[in-house]
Amino acid sequence: MKKHSVKTISLLLVLILITSLLSACSSDPGNSGTASGTETETQESAPSEASSTPEEVSADESAEVASEESAEAASDESTEVSSEENAQDSSSENTEKQTSEEPAEPVSKVLVIYFSHTGTTREVAAYLHELVGGDLFEIVPLKPYPEGYSAALDPAKKEQRENARPAIKDPIESIDQYEVIYLGYPIWWGTVPMIIHTFLESYDFTGKTVVPFATSGGTGIGQSVEDIRSEIPDTEVPDGLLVRNNEAIAPWLQELGLIQ
Repeated sequence: MKKHSVKTISLLLVLILITSLLSACSSDPGNSGTASGTETETQESAPSEASSTPEEVSADESAEVASEESAEAASDESTEVSSEENAQDSSSENTEKQTSEEPAEPVSKVLVIYFSHTGTTREVAAYLHELVGGDLFEIVPLKPYPEGYSAALDPAKKEQRENARPAIKDPIESIDQYEVIYLGYPIWWGTVPMIIHTFLESYDFTGKTVVPFATSGGTGIGQSVEDIRSEIPDTEVPDGLLVRNNEAIAPWLQELGLIQ
């Protein structure tokens, strides 16, 4: 009885073991199918993840268009700035060209030059200058004379006796450009002050016209004009005018044909 029980139990265990093995074998294909299905799903879903949605494509295209428009706008701005700079450069060049092509101011051909001790001849020269124009220049002695007419007579007489040539302070640089020179002075001891001789001997007056005018308390102008003509013989020296009144100047100039 005991032997049969043992056999029965042993058979039951073997059956249970076989049943377990068969169950395990039958579950493997199922698991394999599941894994295969998962792999297939993964492969099928991969292209979906790699591909972009219509919304994403549209956004990319919009970004590209915006980038292109920004580049074009920047290019247009650069072109405008370049055009403005070129226009400014061209304008500057034209301005410089116009400036360089502007004619120079005409050189004055008239000079009013004078020596005055008390200021009387200076006033006459200024009035004459208003009528004839040109340049105005004063002859100033390097060593000033004593103030006042009477105080200057003795030094002036001494210079005349010694045939002196008083130095001129800051003399005019050149008279080459002038065609007509109006020369004014006071009458000292019957003729021109000796500083007028200094002026006449310092320049070339050939071919020019020197027009004398003078002021005096009583002595005439005749001798002074002759002395000037002797000093510059190659120069036209018309009869001068002893100015006692400025109103006489314009008719005198008209008579000489120097103004209309």
